[in-house]
Amino acid sequence: MSKVNLEEFKQIIKELTDEAKVLGNPYIFLTELDRFLRNKGINLYRYTGELDKKERRIIDREIITQLIKCSNEILERFDAETILDERKKLEREFLEILRMFAKLKNIDSAYYLMHVFYYYFNPYDFNYILILNELRTLNLDPETEMVELKVKDIINIDEDQKFTEKEDVVQDKEIEEGLFENILSVDVRKSQK
Repeated sequence: MSKVNLEEFKQIIKELTDEAKVLGNPYIFLTELDRFLRNKGINLYRYTGELDKKERRIIDREIITQLIKCSNEILERFDAETILDERKKLEREFLEILRMFAKLKNIDSAYYLMHVFYYYFNPYDFNYILILNELRTLNLDPETEMVELKVKDIINIDEDQKFTEKEDVVQDKEIEEGLFENILSVDVRKSQK
């Protein structure tokens, strides 16, 4: 029997979103998610490492489906507007990129853009995708997890290393400039003879 019950998650998110609306902001962010779930008596972390490949695929597919559906709806609203200012034109392009990422099954990039443009999303949809993605990240398959860890290692170069790399670049540039000046001075002396 599957541990993933999407209808149950939809109902939970509807209740959480209604509660968030009463508190003044219908959009729930990751920093608040634990508190909201705890208030409902829901422990999302009980699923950590519990879902099999089929269940993970169900979640991935649902996130992709929701991201495509939402971006289509938002873009239709943009199409209905006759005049778009420069900012809206740019936002529209990014929303099209979001949809493209979702269609390419690049969930992380699409999810990141969803957070940037959250205010265009229906709060129920936004919060539903949020909780599904949290469930997804708690249950990454080992291969994907290793890739993500390697990417984080590459991105999270510590400050000392960055500084050392900058110093090396400056030193290399100084050496190149010195060599270039030497070559020029040699060429100038040759042409003077």
